[in-house]
Amino acid sequence: MDFEEAVDKAPPGWRHFRVEDIDRLPSAVRAHELVRVPRGETEERILRGLLTRRLPQVKTLAGWAERLPLRDRSSDLTAACGAFGPDTEILAELERVTAPGGTIALVSPEQPDWFEERGWQRISVPPQTPPPHPVWLDDFFGPLDPPHEMVMRRLEAG
Repeated sequence: MDFEEAVDKAPPGWRHFRVEDIDRLPSAVRAHELVRVPRGETEERILRGLLTRRLPQVKTLAGWAERLPLRDRSSDLTAACGAFGPDTEILAELERVTAPGGTIALVSPEQPDWFEERGWQRISVPPQTPPPHPVWLDDFFGPLDPPHEMVMRRLEAG
């Protein structure tokens, strides 16, 4: 799937960044956080390389929430952060990949009340004020909103 198609299929309100968006970052950040990327490298390959270097114990996979590239019942903990709301297709996919007795955890989901009404355990903490930070972070990512809601559900053991 190419970038334009991914943007078209993404849920409303998602922000999309291209490698070219890096130019919007202050030069001090670019100088310390980025490396030169050879011409012709794909965005996916760049991101996988960064993740592999920073988290070598984690295997990265490309996929969409509606079609996770995992075997049935292969995950003891299936987690997503700020990803979506009560989308039955995605929830069914999370259940498919989560092992019996495993847990599905959603950090900062949209509409946490919906999940709680359907038996998910809800953990809430008072919203925190973000620590002092450079203004460019808000300009680039939007206002910082630290996670303060989580819903989770343990699947019945087989």
